[in-house]
Amino acid sequence: MRNLVCSRSQLEHVTSRAISGSTGGFFYPPPDWSIMTAVPTHPPAIPYPVFIDELDVLIRARYPLIYLVTWEEQRVDALLASLAESHGKALYTWSVTQGLCRLDDGRNASKADGSTDSGAALAAVEKLAEPALVVFKDFHPYLNDAAVIRRMRELARTLKSTFTTMMLVSPVLNIPPELEKEISVLDVPPARHRGSAQAAARDRGGGPRGQAAPSSICATRTSSPCSRPPWA
Repeated sequence: MRNLVCSRSQLEHVTSRAISGSTGGFFYPPPDWSIMTAVPTHPPAIPYPVFIDELDVLIRARYPLIYLVTWEEQRVDALLASLAESHGKALYTWSVTQGLCRLDDGRNASKADGSTDSGAALAAVEKLAEPALVVFKDFHPYLNDAAVIRRMRELARTLKSTFTTMMLVSPVLNIPPELEKEISVLDVPPARHRGSAQAAARDRGGGPRGQAAPSSICATRTSSPCSRPPWA
């Protein structure tokens, strides 16, 4: 059935003819113009970005290195804890102050490797025996070190045959040319309402999702094109 669009003046003309009987004798009550011409006071809800779905696909496809660009570290912690649980993976975090820690239930941390040295932490990730999401926080300054770059290239090759994914979470995007083909980048959209727990619940499945996931799972912001890996 075709949609007909007409102006208010046209509707008034048709209505007056209907009331006077010129349309065949049928009487139509006058339309409620307050309903037909009302302008919504609130704009329609904007579909929430689908970056969670993109991240989920990247993890399932065993992309080894994922870079999340965000200032909202606490919120991302909650999101990744939920993702790790849904994938049946352990969750590890590393920072220069805490070293490598294993998070139980996304909250209680136990030391996995006390070293705050970046190279030792990467070596510890390579030795993990269980499927895991490993989150390195504010790791971008170390990506200017030639030894770290080389170790990450080797780690990316190793992780492709495992169910472990390494994630870099930082407000600063810094990818050396040697790692452009190894790292997938996602910009984390800001939460509509502050509060990590509520935002995490909405992001994971409780919010409006009016958009379909893009056909490509390439990064939303990359310094070079990415392609689907043969191991996916």
